[in-house]
Amino acid sequence: MQLLEGPQYQQVLLQAHQYLLNVTDVDEREIFKVCLEYWNKLVLELYSVSPFAQAAPLMLNGGSSDRRVLYGPILSKLRLVRLVFWIFRF
Repeated sequence: MQLLEGPQYQQVLLQAHQYLLNVTDVDEREIFKVCLEYWNKLVLELYSVSPFAQAAPLMLNGGSSDRRVLYGPILSKLRLVRLVFWIFRF
């Protein structure tokens, strides 16, 4: 995944994740569960390296913090999608 996170691919990567968010937000429980597996893997990868590091400062050495900044807007929307799903569909 980190190969695709280079500057030349960031917009495409973010757009692809936006599409996946839209798929995640459908009213089909099985599709939601499949998408949730991907999101869990991504979040685990982002936060397992240094779980308590702050996301605000950018690290120039390709550390996890700059990846969290890159995915920050997507993860914020994901939190909302997951919350709405669990509140209104269960």
